[in-house]
Amino acid sequence: MSQSTIAEVRITGNSTIQQDALEHNLVLNGIVAGNNLNPQRLEKLRQHIINHYRYFRRYEAQVETRLTPRDGGQVDVELFIDESLAFRGLPEGYNDDPYADDVYTEKHRRAYETSSIDDDDEDLPDATISLGLGYGSKGVNYQASVIKRRLFDSDASLRLSALRDRYETNVDLSFSKPNFLQPSLRLDANIFYDSYDNYRSRTAAPYKRKTYGAQFLLNKPLDRDSSIFGGLRYTHNKLSKIHPDYSRALYLKSIGEERWDFSADDIDLILGWKFNNFNHRYFPTKGVGLKLEGNISLPGSDNRYYKVKLDAQGYYPLSATENWVIAPKASFGYAKGMDSREVPFYQNFTAGGQETLRGFAYGSVGPRALYSSTPQTRVSTLPAAYQQLTNRVVGGNALASASVELVIPNFYLKEKYRSQFRTSLFVDAATVWDTQKDKLHSLVSRNGRSGDIRVSAGIAVQWQFPMGVLSASYALPVKKYPGDRLEQFQLSLRGSF
Repeated sequence: MSQSTIAEVRITGNSTIQQDALEHNLVLNGIVAGNNLNPQRLEKLRQHIINHYRYFRRYEAQVETRLTPRDGGQVDVELFIDESLAFRGLPEGYNDDPYADDVYTEKHRRAYETSSIDDDDEDLPDATISLGLGYGSKGVNYQASVIKRRLFDSDASLRLSALRDRYETNVDLSFSKPNFLQPSLRLDANIFYDSYDNYRSRTAAPYKRKTYGAQFLLNKPLDRDSSIFGGLRYTHNKLSKIHPDYSRALYLKSIGEERWDFSADDIDLILGWKFNNFNHRYFPTKGVGLKLEGNISLPGSDNRYYKVKLDAQGYYPLSATENWVIAPKASFGYAKGMDSREVPFYQNFTAGGQETLRGFAYGSVGPRALYSSTPQTRVSTLPAAYQQLTNRVVGGNALASASVELVIPNFYLKEKYRSQFRTSLFVDAATVWDTQKDKLHSLVSRNGRSGDIRVSAGIAVQWQFPMGVLSASYALPVKKYPGDRLEQFQLSLRGSF
């Protein structure tokens, strides 16, 4: 049987994959005008594109190869890709590779964008080793992870990950099993160790914490865009090197501790809901993302409190080409002690940094510490013992932040580079306060004022390159208060190789 000759090759649809990357792989697979049609190579490429969306962008796309016969044994080849919402993938609860975000780029992504597809390669590797280097509000950070998929020839995955930055060292061993007990129900379990020491911070009231524990979560999708999750978490915390502060003294007294060094064991119930219909995993131009998460400590825990946080973000295009986009964002958090116990100070909210309030230093916004004017070996809650005002932040039990961002066209770049960058103008605002005004020391009465809102405005640029994302922002403070620590230029880098 004679083979058909390719007359014309076209790429259609709305794919955000760079045109030259698609053309490059068509050429490398011999799918060009004048060549004989190889259906196996064409199908291999189609499956590779599907897996690119599924495992690296975390959503589904419709990918079709359409053949139109011509006279004389010729055929037209059309590569059609549709990323529209009608073909969005299943929510996180369905995802059989929950650790895809650990590896920003893998061999198969690099192969897709820069080299040919090897027939001997698996579309999804059984094992992945990733090393990462980043920079952000906590200085330089180092990351590493090892992922084993198809564990014991099943659909389960195992991950060992580690992270280290200026203040923190974290090690996590996690296990994920989709279709647990029933289809679409996913089990995520992990054991963890964390060491935190912020004595080098120039904004936070210092303390040292060592934590270990285990967590078990079940994820259940509700539809293509939303899912619920819930589970239990056991945590052991050992705290030391706490600089005597009035608000922390109130907390320690409430749980019956007499010394500044102490340990706490807690079991928390975790519940949450997520919704996400962004049209793109990276640099979305339309859609809404919502996350509501809360935890409450169960009887038998040393601490008794609950904590709730809502995060919301939206993208709304202002033009048909979607290069002008308005992007509002808001977060609200609240925590409250129960059974006459205060919220643990290491669970307090703060603001500042690229995630909440650009132009202000990380964690620099929130109620401030009132130190003891004399050394203490045992915890005292006498107000007269605390007279030393500071600019060190201890945080509060309530948070409200909001941001409005205007994404603008990358007119300063050549056309082929514009999809890799996002430029925006923004206004950020945030406040953190303590709602228990009756327990505030008279010298720090401003700690209970929700109206002490900080505001900044500026410009931000993000660059998505083959090994990660680089984000930079420059902000001017519109509203600040005495003692605020500013960082007008902020830079963060997230990547792996």
